[in-house]
Amino acid sequence: MKRFKAWILSFSWCLLITLVYVGLRSGWNIVGFWSDGAFIGGFSLVCFALLVLLSSKGAFDIFAYPFKKHNAGDSFYDYMKRKEENRKKAGIPSFLPMIIIGLLFVAVSAIILIFR
Repeated sequence: MKRFKAWILSFSWCLLITLVYVGLRSGWNIVGFWSDGAFIGGFSLVCFALLVLLSSKGAFDIFAYPFKKHNAGDSFYDYMKRKEENRKKAGIPSFLPMIIIGLLFVAVSAIILIFR
């Protein structure tokens, strides 16, 4: 159920961004607006998925380190090892649905742009 929820949320995000963009442009019947909206929704979701992937690998830990409370004598290396163990316990985040749905919306945008 959790995986299905990720797919539904990803699709809903892209569809919402597409509809908001087309609605704000006041052109429900202009095909170019649909292409632009689908691209913006899909590309934003792919970028967010890549940020989730980087975060799951620990790319942003160096920015959080100065603001966390540490034991006396803890170095950045100790902090990184502790965070790595916590990530292993938590499991891998599901960013794959975000990438697939985002690329699907980008592909739909390209198809609309080519055949308009």
